[in-house]
Amino acid sequence: MILFDASRINTGGGKVLLEYFMDRNKERDNIVYLLDNRLNTSLVESGNYKYLIKNKNSFLPSKIKLILNKKKAKYFS
Repeated sequence: MILFDASRINTGGGKVLLEYFMDRNKERDNIVYLLDNRLNTSLVESGNYKYLIKNKNSFLPSKIKLILNKKKAKYFS
């Protein structure tokens, strides 16, 4: 399992690179993306990706901890 932390990307060149990365790795089911709630992209709306949305009132730290506790989990930020 790989947790790809893109929680600070929402516009500009970072968004373009994130969309490219997600599109190139859409067949891999072992990647979970942590995304900013301001990110507006058709890739997320397509439903082909596993992702968590970060916002002020979420319980993401506990979800992230569960993901990272799995065997062979990796974190990429």
